[in-house]
Amino acid sequence: MAQIEKKLADGKRIKFRKDAWKEQSPLMEIFPDLFILSNNPDGTIYDMWSAQGWNLFFRRLLNDWEIDRVADLLNRIDDFNGTTAEPDTLRWKHNIDGQFSVKRVYKMEERVQCRGQPKIWRNLWNSPSPTKEAAKVKRSGGGSSHNASGGQFGEREMGGSHAHSRSTLEVPIFWFIHSDPLLVDKHYQAKALSDMVIVVQSEEPSWESHLQCNGRSLLWDLRKPIKAALTAVSEHLAGMLPLHLVYSQAHETAIEDWIWSVGCNPLSITSQGWHISKFHSDTVARSYVLTALEESIQLVNSAIHRLVMERTSEQTFKLFKTHERELVNKYNYVVSLWRRISTVSGELRYLDALRLLYTLEDASKGFVNYVDTTLASLHPIHCTRKREVKVEFDMTTIPAFLVVFFVLWFVLKPRRAKPKIN
Repeated sequence: MAQIEKKLADGKRIKFRKDAWKEQSPLMEIFPDLFILSNNPDGTIYDMWSAQGWNLFFRRLLNDWEIDRVADLLNRIDDFNGTTAEPDTLRWKHNIDGQFSVKRVYKMEERVQCRGQPKIWRNLWNSPSPTKEAAKVKRSGGGSSHNASGGQFGEREMGGSHAHSRSTLEVPIFWFIHSDPLLVDKHYQAKALSDMVIVVQSEEPSWESHLQCNGRSLLWDLRKPIKAALTAVSEHLAGMLPLHLVYSQAHETAIEDWIWSVGCNPLSITSQGWHISKFHSDTVARSYVLTALEESIQLVNSAIHRLVMERTSEQTFKLFKTHERELVNKYNYVVSLWRRISTVSGELRYLDALRLLYTLEDASKGFVNYVDTTLASLHPIHCTRKREVKVEFDMTTIPAFLVVFFVLWFVLKPRRAKPKIN
């Protein structure tokens, strides 16, 4: 989207705080404190503008210093001329008429590419990625490997084409099939490890497990380990454990309490259900929220530590002051997201908190990148700092200079040529 800009017209498709319609940065990044207090953070310009002016509503009454911030905001957008009846449009920056064309992209890429590099369209048409995505499940047994759709694949495809995407986490599941009863760690049909999930399948339809209910052993159908596989994958992705495992504060360890092993869900051993309850989805969301907050805090703290360890001088401090306001704005925006996610999670609205995690990741990386840019701009001054050579003159050195000058003049003075007599 960096190559696309929005042309304002009726304001129905451009968000007042989240789109960069007035300056290079959105208003939510310039005024993060007001964005937190906003009663309608996703409001469009059409919603916020009327013939009488801007309609800004907040969730509570403003303090004195916050009123000054609102005044600063209104001064920035004071020259707004209003909306029109035409709809908002998208314009491509690299064409005069704003229309996107593949031909224009080709010419632009060909102009910026270095000599000797392959053309961009060769990379487009000869892409190494597969044409169809499938869940990668490697089955062992009978000497063949298959994916979830039934086709064969080699060990190379275990990485997946989206293995490095932040919205997709690929979990290798190794599925072992054997005719004799086969279990993992003596009692499990599936086990979650740090980087994979192992599932075993046998041909035994009724296997007496190590668990009992009402004096009778629970019978497992080893031909269908799907429930155990779901439990192991849930543990691998979000750390979810079976419901009968609870933490004892008195013993400071995990104990078994079978009263809670109920419900029609894969984590309940005493039932055959498959339904994931709201409690389980909230548990997964809470785990991801805590992990994202911890990673963001560590990332920001490491960037601040690099700023603290940077040595400054009179010249570098002046240069740093030019970056100070943008650094503070980006830092305040990250902190505002921390508080907003914590508030939303405290209200048990985990789905809304998950939607903010991508924004938090982008904001944290943006702050770190700007810190690195600031530090990089200071280093050339270290290489070109001024060096002063101090020369001290003394009255006793003046006669010495005169003697040396006289000797050099006597030795190097031009001599008169002698006439040659034949």
